[in-house]
Amino acid sequence: MLTALQSGAQYPSISDDILAHHKGETFAWIAATAVFGEEGPTLPVEATQEQIADGYRRIRQYLFTSKTDPMFFKVQRGEIEMSEYLDAVDSIKNEWAWRGDGTPRDP
Repeated sequence: MLTALQSGAQYPSISDDILAHHKGETFAWIAATAVFGEEGPTLPVEATQEQIADGYRRIRQYLFTSKTDPMFFKVQRGEIEMSEYLDAVDSIKNEWAWRGDGTPRDP
């Protein structure tokens, strides 16, 4: 499940609304579900570097599939310039980059 680590919120899939709502949080892909207590949701395990990397990989895959793949077909049809497509790809790569130390890279 996509897990926003600071809030403990978990989602079975990725959407633009989820990403916007949790902007600035670190994400991971964790199979364990959060436990809800008096202080809100807490994860039963600490997220590993691999789970965080997997979360960012899945977010990027979602964004490329939903945003830039359709743009590429528009480039092929001559509806938009290649530079628009490449700018969108670079934007996703920069915004959702992962440093490898458990935190997202600053854009």
